[in-house]
Amino acid sequence: MKSKAFALVLILLGLFISSAIAVKAAPTEVTVIVRFKERIDPDAIAAVNGRILKTYKRIPAVAAQVDVSSIEVLKTNSHIAYVEAEKERRLQGQLDEVLAYPGNVQPPQTLPWGVDRIDAEKVWRKNEGEGINVAVIDTGVDRDHPDLVANIEGVYSAVPPDVYTVDDHYGHGTHVAGTIAAVNNEIGVVGVGPKIDLWIVKASAGGILLMKDLLESYDFVINSWFDDDPNNNIQVVSMSYGGSYSAIEAEMLQKAWDMGIILVAAAGNEGGAVIYPAALPFVIAVSAMNKYDQITSWSNRGPEIDLAAPGSQVTSTYLRGGYATWGGTSMATPHVSAAAALAIAAHRRMTSAEIVQLLFDRAEDLGDPGFDYLFGHGLVDAETVGR
Repeated sequence: MKSKAFALVLILLGLFISSAIAVKAAPTEVTVIVRFKERIDPDAIAAVNGRILKTYKRIPAVAAQVDVSSIEVLKTNSHIAYVEAEKERRLQGQLDEVLAYPGNVQPPQTLPWGVDRIDAEKVWRKNEGEGINVAVIDTGVDRDHPDLVANIEGVYSAVPPDVYTVDDHYGHGTHVAGTIAAVNNEIGVVGVGPKIDLWIVKASAGGILLMKDLLESYDFVINSWFDDDPNNNIQVVSMSYGGSYSAIEAEMLQKAWDMGIILVAAAGNEGGAVIYPAALPFVIAVSAMNKYDQITSWSNRGPEIDLAAPGSQVTSTYLRGGYATWGGTSMATPHVSAAAALAIAAHRRMTSAEIVQLLFDRAEDLGDPGFDYLFGHGLVDAETVGR
């Protein structure tokens, strides 16, 4: 009996020691965004034994890994404006069905119902969005897709290049890109603007996007306006993701808007309040409607909604040269992004603010008369803004 009791004590002691070691080894380092008042001061991070992960060009800020106990120390630094914990964003799309075709046979081209519903095809004889740059901040793209390859103008990856490439392994980014600018050929699908120039910015390899990578993506978009070649200026940004409010994201996107870049984002899929960055006043918030001109039950709603677009059962490009049907405000967003590009192509002397107002004024009124919390100003109308 004594030997059994002694053995039990040893087992319990071992568990206690293991637990103590585990608690002691628990990581206390976190990623934060440090916004400096004027100039980045690397010594401020080094002083708390932190490590800078990313440095941003257009705002004096860094993403840094620091011990959680150091955050309050950083906040007392007179050179630092604020310290924000890194936030996550989630993609706002759900894969419904991968469309399978025998062998390597490409399906004959069809006009997706969403592209048809916003009457995009009615302006293609005069305007296909040629020469307008739209950035898709997402999971990358299938670079060899026969419906996309001709319209991919530039690529950039904000995720570690030694781990990932701009190639899409999730499918969401490829799907969004197809709705914007799938080529008008004889196969697959066709996008809202078949000659829009796509700038693929990979900010995630899956369903979660980290703020440190999104900030680098926004930095890239803004930096395009400092390129020696004006043909590389990104004019529209399509953002099919969202989450809680971030001060640093709001500041970065405000800078993009102030430079004349039109920002479009998904309202969210929880059937509740509009998420960020869509809820920011200078970002076009997009809700999702179905084939029956109804806002879907899961589409977020509220006074921040600006426009509605098709977001249910949307067929577009997918991985390995294929096609798939997805649903979500993620799918509604690129319809509006591409319509904005068509509007820019048709009204090149208008400012970005005038283009946005044009999108609102010429939207097809659905739901309650006038502005409402479901459709905003109404269904985006690519025909009337793009002619």
